[in-house]
Amino acid sequence: MVYLSGRPVFIDSEAESWNMDPTLLAETLRRKARQGRLPKAVVLVHLYGQSADIAPI
Repeated sequence: MVYLSGRPVFIDSEAESWNMDPTLLAETLRRKARQGRLPKAVVLVHLYGQSADIAPI
């Protein structure tokens, strides 16, 4: 991603599942939208065999 001039934006994990926190993702997307810099993609990881909560994402 960085090789192609992309800028990673990291989202913290939920304490219960250690997967991406959908609430923090939504807050970050709103903030980036106000800045006119929405991400082009979201890379979601299913950690330790536990599926992330995809529906809100």
